[in-house]
Amino acid sequence: MLAFSFGRPVLATNLGCFPDIVTSELGRVFDCMCQDSYATALVESKLLIGPKFRDAAFKYAELHHFEKGSQEYAKLVNSTLALKRRVLLN
Repeated sequence: MLAFSFGRPVLATNLGCFPDIVTSELGRVFDCMCQDSYATALVESKLLIGPKFRDAAFKYAELHHFEKGSQEYAKLVNSTLALKRRVLLN
């Protein structure tokens, strides 16, 4: 969601809910057990740059109330920063 709120494409594994969320407009899903699948997704993700894909990501974030400035966005940013601090300080 954080990447979507910045209009960035996402690379996601084929586990859990990611295949349902990450459509071909928003990024690429790869088989986590296959290096070739990851490499292909990485190369293809470079094609997802431009206004069409950026707008699709922004729209998805907004639709799910995750645009920059929203409470959900702030919660994620704060929890991510707290986790990084914990990891770096230990």
